[in-house]
Amino acid sequence: MKLVLDACVGVSALLPEEHSEKSAALLLNYQNQVHELIAPDTFPAEVAHALTRAERKGFIKPPESVRLLGLLGDPERMGKALEAAKRSAEETRKQVGILNVCVDLIREVRDQ
Repeated sequence: MKLVLDACVGVSALLPEEHSEKSAALLLNYQNQVHELIAPDTFPAEVAHALTRAERKGFIKPPESVRLLGLLGDPERMGKALEAAKRSAEETRKQVGILNVCVDLIREVRDQ
């Protein structure tokens, strides 16, 4: 069966939340080829945003968001989101959000 993976399900599989067990089971079924998962193009950025917020709130320690994001998918597809998560993790102490980091990345790409 083909299922669409929402960012909150991906985050729930990585962080202890109310439905973490169900989310983790879904990802395990995917790894065991029980289901096929697809995700929107915004998935990496949404998950990176949620994980860096979790760092800021003290639920996880920097740079744990980078490691967790890497668990969710192909590094090539997650490339820019991983880069944004790394930068955001570095900036966590300064309270710079991932959205600000993404804007900076967009400017860098545009200016190339």
